[in-house]
Amino acid sequence: HVLVDGDEAGKKYAATVRSLLNNDREEEREHLTALPALDMEHFMYRQGFADVFHRVAQLPPNVPMNTRKIIAKAIHRSSKPDLAIEVAMEAGRRGIDAVPPLFRKMFSRVVWLARGRAD
Repeated sequence: HVLVDGDEAGKKYAATVRSLLNNDREEEREHLTALPALDMEHFMYRQGFADVFHRVAQLPPNVPMNTRKIIAKAIHRSSKPDLAIEVAMEAGRRGIDAVPPLFRKMFSRVVWLARGRAD
């Protein structure tokens, strides 16, 4: 299964996956997930984890700054891997309902494929 960002590079990766799947929509549904955001950070920010980004960036919740700058500041103050861990830890504290539905669906598919339903 392939997870791609919504940016130009992600769109190219998705096109490659689609071509490998012979543009079969059913196969695409089982093997490709495209984020409806520029990247993972923007996706998670919009999926309820803005507070984590603000905390890591050391910014107040209602700071008049665009999302891209907030994310960049959070990455600058830590790193992409550390930021991902912070978001994952917060999701763990919040429970299963904090996991974005897109991810729940994708993980369900991946588990299904891993249990031998794949070719």
